[in-house]
Amino acid sequence: MQFDDICRQEHAKRAAEVALVGNHTIVFVSPPSGQAQALANLVNELSRKNDGTGLAWAWSPCPCGYYRDPARECTCSIRQVSAYRVAYPCPATNIHIECVRPSGDQIIGWLRHGPKVSEPHEVVIARIQKGREGRSLAAIDEGAWTLLRAAADALRLEPEQAKTCLAVARTIAAMAGDSVLRAVHMAEAIQYRPRMEVG
Repeated sequence: MQFDDICRQEHAKRAAEVALVGNHTIVFVSPPSGQAQALANLVNELSRKNDGTGLAWAWSPCPCGYYRDPARECTCSIRQVSAYRVAYPCPATNIHIECVRPSGDQIIGWLRHGPKVSEPHEVVIARIQKGREGRSLAAIDEGAWTLLRAAADALRLEPEQAKTCLAVARTIAAMAGDSVLRAVHMAEAIQYRPRMEVG
């Protein structure tokens, strides 16, 4: 399994890259047997090659997998969703990313053109290796602190969630080759924030 074996999901592949560079745990959310499981398997395979531990999980928000999906109606009752989440709670991770089913055009384009549609696997792996090598930051820009403070208030982040956002933002800044953590790095980290609830 390689990154370019997965149809589209560029945002989820980017999150996987961040998780692998920073050794962050990640959960991919999607319907059962979707691309989330393929991504989780790939991240765990690459992680185990590096340090022997697994970092990723795939999780479905309800039995049918379409709870609050924008394109397909969920067939589960509220009672079924509640019982499912008690039995199968979302793993507590550093990064939380939703995998949306690609459109028909995207699927056909991927099938016709294969890996040409996505960034080559070797390029992503090289970037992960480079990111693991250069991970030191001198400072955190005031704009990054301001953005995290605003997110903590607006999104009602718990202290641990804010701490995780900061750790993930450090990884993103290091991957960019920056010696300073800036607001743009924090913004990306906040969108990956761990959630207490999906949807």
